[in-house]
Amino acid sequence: MPKSGKAMGTSDLKRILEKNMNFSLDRIGLRFPFFTLALALSLGVVAQAQQNAAQTAPSPAAATTPTAITTEDVGPVAEQLAQTLSAINVTKWKAPNEVKGQAQGDLTSIQRNLRATLPGLLDQAKAAPNTVAPAFAIYRNLGAVYDVLLRVSETATLAAPPQEAAALDNELRRLEGARKTLGNQIFDAASARDTEVVRLRASSAQLASQLAAAQAPAKKVVVSDGPSATTKKRKKKPAATASPAPPPTY
Repeated sequence: MPKSGKAMGTSDLKRILEKNMNFSLDRIGLRFPFFTLALALSLGVVAQAQQNAAQTAPSPAAATTPTAITTEDVGPVAEQLAQTLSAINVTKWKAPNEVKGQAQGDLTSIQRNLRATLPGLLDQAKAAPNTVAPAFAIYRNLGAVYDVLLRVSETATLAAPPQEAAALDNELRRLEGARKTLGNQIFDAASARDTEVVRLRASSAQLASQLAAAQAPAKKVVVSDGPSATTKKRKKKPAATASPAPPPTY
């Protein structure tokens, strides 16, 4: 009885195998056409599976435009702050010289930052609006300026003329608004990039899995054509032994 290998996966081939289970040597002329048909069906099934996998495999993820981070609001806020600070006269504040000296030093530090540090950071961010690092450098710098300006504003509330205290308080609020807006943009851009990274990794893993399945070696199919022909062994005749010669007679 013929033995079959791994299942072909098609009903037609199973039916052919069952129909030809009882081949004998007197029907040897049908064995080779049957083997050819089974092999053709096997190769056809494998080719169809590879074609289906290639058709269903997702195309590489298209590059998406990153979320741009705008820093246009920071420049006007910084310019207005510099103008306001230049109009502050700390010498007229009603406070000890030590306090006035500390406030004047803080104002000078802020003005130096707005004049020398912040413009370079803004240029870097404008040159790369789709990256997070330059915008985050501005956000961190604004945070440092805000902390120093807050200390000056609180001192002005107690010692400076009302108009100067009000002006510093307004600049503090404007700076905080610009920093908060920039921080929200940075957060949204970072979240969008995280989502994109997760999507690209999932798409890459799915594509690699489907390509590996499509390139897997085809399963071998073993088809038996019946018992192999046996040849009868011819027994050798024993060699004739010479009879002993009779003894001579006298």
